[in-house]
Amino acid sequence: WKKVSASDSNERFLKEMEGFLAGKLLLEREETRSKGWSELKELAQKGTYWRALAALTLARMTVAAADKADVLALLEAVEKEQPEQSDLIRGELDRLGQSAKEISQE
Repeated sequence: WKKVSASDSNERFLKEMEGFLAGKLLLEREETRSKGWSELKELAQKGTYWRALAALTLARMTVAAADKADVLALLEAVEKEQPEQSDLIRGELDRLGQSAKEISQE
C-alpha cells in the first residue's frame, strides 16, 4: 500500500486492506507481534482508507503505558485529520485519555 498513489483510490483501498489484514495476523503470534505492531502503526500514521481501523486495533491491543500514549496520539491524529471517523474511534479515545490521566496522577 505504501507504493500506491493516493490518487488511485481503488488500488490504494485494496492494498491498505491487505496491509491491515497482514498486520493483524502478525499480531496474533508472539514471534511476529512486533512486526505486526509496526505495520499497523505505519498504516495508522500514513494510511488513507484503513487508518482508523489500524489505530483502533492497536488501541484495543495495547497494555503498556508507553504504547497507550503512542496509540492515543495516533487516534487523536485520525480524529483531527479524518473527523468523519470520530464516531468509530470515540470510545477508545475516551478510554485511553482516561488511562493517560490516571497514569499522570500517580
